[in-house]
Amino acid sequence: MDLVLSQRIGHPVGASSPHPVSPRRAPVPEHLVPVLAQLLTGAPDTSACRKLNMSPRTFSRRVAELLDHIGVESRFQAGVEAVRRGWIPQILDHSQRTAAAGVRRAPARR
Repeated sequence: MDLVLSQRIGHPVGASSPHPVSPRRAPVPEHLVPVLAQLLTGAPDTSACRKLNMSPRTFSRRVAELLDHIGVESRFQAGVEAVRRGWIPQILDHSQRTAAAGVRRAPARR
């Protein structure tokens, strides 16, 4: 399993990242938190777009911006870094607050 994970993240499990970043590096910008939350759920892009009320192109651009901000090349690496940096509770808390606030969604198409 460690070999598979090592190949996925690009460096041996337990070794420092090839892009050493302090866990206290700039937090995820507020507009990218919902995008990261959707990536962490494993939702398909179409579902994530619908839930976040954004176009597929905008979602794709935001994912690219998020990966650049974190300094990784893949969505999987973004999830690994989010865990490593301790962002998961922050992301989950933000998702719960958003749901509780009743964020407006686009009406369903008929």
